[in-house]
Amino acid sequence: MRKLKQIIKWSIYFSGYLKWRVLKKANLEFDGIAHILLVKNNSYVFFAKICALSFTLYNPKAQVVIHCDASTYTKAKKKLALISKFRNISILLDQNLDVSWQSLKIDLLLSLNGSYDLYMDADLRWRNPIHKFTDVTFLVKEFQISSNNTMSQLLNLPKFNKFSNATMKNTSFFTFGGHYFSKDIILETKETQNNFSRLVKQLDLDEKSQSNVNRLSEQLCLSFYIGHSRKKVNYLKGSDARLDGGIVESPYFGATGLGF
Repeated sequence: MRKLKQIIKWSIYFSGYLKWRVLKKANLEFDGIAHILLVKNNSYVFFAKICALSFTLYNPKAQVVIHCDASTYTKAKKKLALISKFRNISILLDQNLDVSWQSLKIDLLLSLNGSYDLYMDADLRWRNPIHKFTDVTFLVKEFQISSNNTMSQLLNLPKFNKFSNATMKNTSFFTFGGHYFSKDIILETKETQNNFSRLVKQLDLDEKSQSNVNRLSEQLCLSFYIGHSRKKVNYLKGSDARLDGGIVESPYFGATGLGF
């Protein structure tokens, strides 16, 4: 059984390598910058190392920048010291320890406006190379917000009723694909996320449900303002599940507490 697992593992890596060779030959391989947010929880250092290593394995021309706060920077520098010498990986101490991870994440994602840079969550593991994206791209489309008993209540607020047809988009992976959104849209997206908890208090939800909605504030704001714009939106994956063996996979450590 163990030998079979090893054979499957290496067949996946070999398949990814062949795809990289095809992209390289066609001059389509990704050679830009990928950003990882690594804050609040030292446990994510282990995952960030896997994410950066697997991404640069399949995208050797790419650069990875890991953004840390004071709680993760020292461990990240120590654990990634060796690989950062041989891979194009940078570790920065540039995140505010006193700001929520949701606010830090949306700030980082919105800072990529107009660029081909991409964002990826720390707990991702790559199994295939990627190409340069030319559309706004999220990881996957999750569900119609109006069909969710809890999230749909947001659409009753004047602030959000224009997004009645919006879908929830997974922001574990995101890129603007070179598209530029106006300063007004970027500012409104950020201001809405900043005031999100106040808006949620207007809903007829119990405390636990309010907490669950607030936890997804950055994902909801991006799904509304960026994902529901007139610009074309694509998805990296057609469907997603924990450790599904796709182009990129995640254990969803934050939600499950489980690893690879």
